[in-house]
Amino acid sequence: MEYRNNIIMSVAEKGCKKVSNKVAGELRKITDGMQSGANSPLKNIWDEVCVQVQGKKSALWEYYLYVIRNLIELELKSMDSETAQAIWLQTDQGADWDMDTESKIQNDEEVPEKMEVNEDDIVEFILNEYVLKTAAGWKNKRIEKFLDRGMDLD
Repeated sequence: MEYRNNIIMSVAEKGCKKVSNKVAGELRKITDGMQSGANSPLKNIWDEVCVQVQGKKSALWEYYLYVIRNLIELELKSMDSETAQAIWLQTDQGADWDMDTESKIQNDEEVPEKMEVNEDDIVEFILNEYVLKTAAGWKNKRIEKFLDRGMDLD
């Protein structure tokens, strides 16, 4: 069954990276409502997300997460169900469901006819495992300058 898991993981990773890249791209387009101020080297909301992940989170961090979650949800609406299922199986909840289903199959118990994915699980997975991890490693001169100066978004 290892081949099955490798295929599912590959489909999930490709889908997650696509969504994460799209979200980061959308955040790079947003320049209104920035907290960093006029004298900041930061150019867009993605820069602000990156400095918060790499440094100190601002008082409005939850709002940034809200925006990111909404962007991920928008991307999920255009995703095919197979990719969404593959991603959900990578979440803790999806892995638990898969193990439970496998156990039922081995014990000749009734199994669900259809996999019911939870969109919130997928959003949180992509947020934490892809978008925020990408932001943690994202470097550019603006971000480095902001962090080197010890500036805050508050």
